[in-house]
Amino acid sequence: MSVLVKGMEMPENCRDCEFWCMYRNSHRMYCKSINRQLEADEENEIGKKRLSDCPLIEVPVPHGRLIDADALLEDVRKNSVSYSADDFAHEWVDVQPTVIEAEDGD
Repeated sequence: MSVLVKGMEMPENCRDCEFWCMYRNSHRMYCKSINRQLEADEENEIGKKRLSDCPLIEVPVPHGRLIDADALLEDVRKNSVSYSADDFAHEWVDVQPTVIEAEDGD
């Protein structure tokens, strides 16, 4: 499952991110978004960039409605009486930019 946090800007580096914290007793840094303690070499880089396995994805603003294109194609196929409607819908969906990649329900 994923969450979109409206109004949150994409951080340029880990130090600017709302998902990192520091353990009080060990003085080690921890990233809550990937649920792991940072390695020493990563701690040296957090003020410069985001981690390579950072799961945050920037959603461009402004953007239109984010729809499930696969569900749209399935609906067109199921409800269309024209053979060319499926081809037209598929061509239209394929040229649209993907804002957020598809994700399993696991």
